[in-house]
Amino acid sequence: MGCCESRLEREEIVARCKARRRYMKHLVAERQAFAAFHSLYLRSLRSTGAALLQFANAVPIPVHSTTAAAAASSSATTTTTAAAAPSASTSPSFNEPIL
Repeated sequence: MGCCESRLEREEIVARCKARRRYMKHLVAERQAFAAFHSLYLRSLRSTGAALLQFANAVPIPVHSTTAAAAASSSATTTTTAAAAPSASTSPSFNEPIL
């Protein structure tokens, strides 16, 4: 009689050990997956930081010669029109056209 009881008890203990073993294997696999994803995340942060640093230290793009000439002529036109404009102290008369 005593053998039967101890055998059931052992089977229950064995079942618990096997369940714990499966749980631990699952836990280890999930921890490894977490570590792999964490490593990928840190690697992406490093590459993002490097890209931002490269963007901040980048040499300005050279302006094409025709664009530079157009910019120079527009700035010269702006200065000549500003010089030709009446001063703010004189008030316009009603007969003068508004530009």
